[in-house]
Amino acid sequence: MCYHNRKYPDFYIMLIVIFIKYYIQERCEHGIISAQAAARHKNMTRAASELCIAQPALSKTIHKLEEEFGAQLFIRNKKGLECTRQGEILLEYADRILALSEDAARAVSESLG
Repeated sequence: MCYHNRKYPDFYIMLIVIFIKYYIQERCEHGIISAQAAARHKNMTRAASELCIAQPALSKTIHKLEEEFGAQLFIRNKKGLECTRQGEILLEYADRILALSEDAARAVSESLG
């Protein structure tokens, strides 16, 4: 099957971008955005408040992210949270991932007119 009609390639590109955008957003909502908030506030309670979720839910999300990456992302102590080197690396990539997702969505929108 060969598609020479211009509408089909745009349609497939749009589907791919939508898939990538929602995959990244879903993953970010449950992990990366939570880690960013925790790192920013250096406190689970304040980060949870910013995200409008309960603190235990945020802790569980971060723990799940740590299990997924096989690395401790934060050091928890009485003063709050500190990023480990692995946490800093993840957050550097998280910023890039979110920026690329926004750029991709903008580029597709602009290409469609």
